[in-house]
Amino acid sequence: MGGYYFLPGPSWLPMMGAFGVFGLISTLWMEFRWGGLSTIAVKMLWFVGMVVAILSWSRVILVENVLLMCGKANRRILVLGFLLFLVGESGLFLSLFISLFYAAIQPMADLGSLWPPGGCDSLNPILTPFTNTLLLLGSGAAVTWGHKMYMGIRYSRLAFSMAALIGMLFLLGQAWEYYWSTFSFRSGTYGSTFFLATGCHGCHVTGGALFLVVASLNVSEKYFEAWPPITGHPLRLEAMIWYWHLVDALWLGLWMLFYHWMDFH
Repeated sequence: MGGYYFLPGPSWLPMMGAFGVFGLISTLWMEFRWGGLSTIAVKMLWFVGMVVAILSWSRVILVENVLLMCGKANRRILVLGFLLFLVGESGLFLSLFISLFYAAIQPMADLGSLWPPGGCDSLNPILTPFTNTLLLLGSGAAVTWGHKMYMGIRYSRLAFSMAALIGMLFLLGQAWEYYWSTFSFRSGTYGSTFFLATGCHGCHVTGGALFLVVASLNVSEKYFEAWPPITGHPLRLEAMIWYWHLVDALWLGLWMLFYHWMDFH
């Protein structure tokens, strides 16, 4: 069990997770494209299936690494896989940035050759967006504090709990901004690009906040049977820290481009 490599057995969890992600994205796309084709119950069904698969799969990985004492080679493979995942997420947002450049630098004639198009008022980058930026920076500082404690093998439940709470406050600010915006996802290229990029980032913040909540539970003194306790320098905690710092960096890019630079006249 404690050999150099560990090969896991067959599992239904990857297939379940893939179907959950595919079903959720498909129903959301049909909702945006045609509207009203699926109920909220159908979306929640796909979402719950995806979350259950991800959590179950994560627990299996934790058990394999903690209880089976997997070797260093498996840790290197998991680190490489997670770093490639972060590169893929960065590439996703890079493609959204490029789509913004393409639409804004040379607006199409059917948009009146104007950017933003007529009827779409650009958002003030100083009010809610700037507040959200400060919130995410504060959350990143709390995670950095927790990381410093982690490097000294002293785990701080307060640091990760604070970071998760601030991340949820960011989501509330984003929802407030969506509610008062004068355009929607169907407001042409301007609206679809803005809501796709910021909404995708909001999904990443939601996932990161959930990871932070799990981290705050793991570093508590109590033992939770659903998750193995933290000992030494666990990869799951380190990966969560990397992920949250990426979320912070992506928001800074979104704030500069989609709020400051996007306001062309």
